[in-house]
Amino acid sequence: MNNFDDIISCLKSVANEAGMNPGIYKMIDVHGKVIYVGKAKHLKNRLMSYTRIEKMQNRIRMMISNIHDIEIIVVKTEIEALLLESNLIKQLRPFYNILLKDDKTFPYIVIDKTHGFPRIFKYRTLKARGSNFFGPYPAISALDETLNVIQKVFLLRNCTDNYFDNRKRPCLQFFIKRCSAPCMGRILEEEYAKNVRLAEDLLRGKDEIARNALISEMKVASESLDFERAALIRDRIVAINKIQSKQYIQITNLDAMDFVAVAKGAQVSIVYVSFFRLGKNVGSDKFTIQNSSEGDDVTDILESFIMQFYSNVRPPSVIVTSHDLKTSNKNTISMILGDRSLSKPPESDLMEGEMARRTAVYSGVHQGDECKYSSRGSTQQKAGYGELGKRSDVKVIYGKSGDYIKIIDSCLVNAQLHLKKELTNEFEQQLSSLKELLGVDKIDRIEAFDNSHIQGTNACGVMIVFENGKIQKDKARSFNIQDKVAHGGDDIGMMQFVLEKRFKSNILEIPDVILIDGCYTQLSVADRVLENYGLTNKVKVIGIAKQNNRKIGYEKVILGNNEEITFGKDDELLSFLIMLRNEAHRKAITFHRKKRSKSLVKSVLDDIPSIGDYRRKRLLEHFGSVDLIKKASIEELKMVKGIDTHTAQQVFYFFNKGTQE
Repeated sequence: MNNFDDIISCLKSVANEAGMNPGIYKMIDVHGKVIYVGKAKHLKNRLMSYTRIEKMQNRIRMMISNIHDIEIIVVKTEIEALLLESNLIKQLRPFYNILLKDDKTFPYIVIDKTHGFPRIFKYRTLKARGSNFFGPYPAISALDETLNVIQKVFLLRNCTDNYFDNRKRPCLQFFIKRCSAPCMGRILEEEYAKNVRLAEDLLRGKDEIARNALISEMKVASESLDFERAALIRDRIVAINKIQSKQYIQITNLDAMDFVAVAKGAQVSIVYVSFFRLGKNVGSDKFTIQNSSEGDDVTDILESFIMQFYSNVRPPSVIVTSHDLKTSNKNTISMILGDRSLSKPPESDLMEGEMARRTAVYSGVHQGDECKYSSRGSTQQKAGYGELGKRSDVKVIYGKSGDYIKIIDSCLVNAQLHLKKELTNEFEQQLSSLKELLGVDKIDRIEAFDNSHIQGTNACGVMIVFENGKIQKDKARSFNIQDKVAHGGDDIGMMQFVLEKRFKSNILEIPDVILIDGCYTQLSVADRVLENYGLTNKVKVIGIAKQNNRKIGYEKVILGNNEEITFGKDDELLSFLIMLRNEAHRKAITFHRKKRSKSLVKSVLDDIPSIGDYRRKRLLEHFGSVDLIKKASIEELKMVKGIDTHTAQQVFYFFNKGTQE
């Protein structure tokens, strides 16, 4: 689409066609990439809201300017719309949606009951295979302490089934009194099963049951004059009391409750979550949310976070929020999470129904001066919402009243503190000086580029990003440069290759400033690439280069009009630009060394008979370097998984020709 008038006309046409039905809409750019997914109770009203351009934030205007197609999926209920939106965002990760940046996993305590003698261990992925999962534990220290106490008190094994089945004598865990050695028959299966049940009681918060059982057992041992056993049981009771005496906040007898608070910023928001399990605070964590615009509502951010976060984490019995969600939305989220909590369906099932029954799909495609539609028709789905799984109640409640107000207020304060830290810009003065130098009103994003190679071999380039007051390590990119481009050490050709690759892969996220380590020729290449993408007037290009004395701290800055600027050695703006240049240079050197090392290792180990990718990887993981592989004996080589005697001999004699061990 060429202008806002065409886009608005298309939006109006699609809105009228969709009507007042619930559903979701996908905004698609000229490359066919989905850039935004939204839901609406009334599609017509929501789409018409995008036609009032004058009232929108700049980020939303930018999104609308990139619309080429609009696809509408009409569904039966708001529940279907919310769940479909959540799954499409998770699958497509559209640029303009509210996205959870932290893809964290939390550990659980697992008691695997698929074996006659269940094992206990910690696990980070939730896959219910006849096992009991307890958690999650955001604070790994709380998990480790709980696991340590359970092993000491109930002597449950933590070894794998294969290790268990092949034991010929008790392992170290038995001798340090952390396992009852069921592998050697040192405990009856019935007694071990009783210990498993007591461990589960403790993990579920039924401390008194476990404690009373041990007290009764201690009395029996004392009365039978088995004082050594009585003392051992006494120590186990003390261990239980110790973990119960921690400063955990006691709030409820519910199995699980999470407190979720959000602090909203202009472009970034922070969600702070405190996890309560068995009535105790087992830890807290903060999550960074990338907003779609300043106009995002706090409740929208909360709803989006809850739907995204609990798609990977088992939801608790109760979710307490810092802001009051609409009653209909709370009920919808509760219903969806309730079904997921016991029977998490595979992604294919979630996407299948879109969710229960799709009434119609409309795709508004701008062609010339009119907006045309292609209806995909009605599609019956084989899986309805009610078939996702057995119900389990998950309540979403507002935390600003009742017993939970102090806890949710504490979470809110922590969220605000983390947001302040996230937005603190220690380089505010330097950015102000740079804006004045370049004659621009804002600088939100700076990208610095550098290349590294040795006479054109193993050539690579990197891009680092300075945004929100700091270098964003997760946004850095590395580029492998083709040999034909780098041939002869063509720095100009390599820079052009890297810049073209960067803008070809992401034309939506545009920097305000590009910083290049180089002079006029490098800047002219950058100008040429920006012109090809229509960004000449949107992005400023500056170069930084050493002067004739080659001393660090005396660099000159070259502007887009080939104007040279020199600064004093201690100038803050120059130091800031040098810092960005050095960070790009450091990453380029690091990436080049890894690439070169990989090629050298591959060339050496490839010449050894019987060494493929798997064995090469195992050898390097075990020894850490080719030099240590060269020094290893045959017996040491045989200790590597996948290396048998014959292969170990081949590796040894390859590096020690003429040597007999």
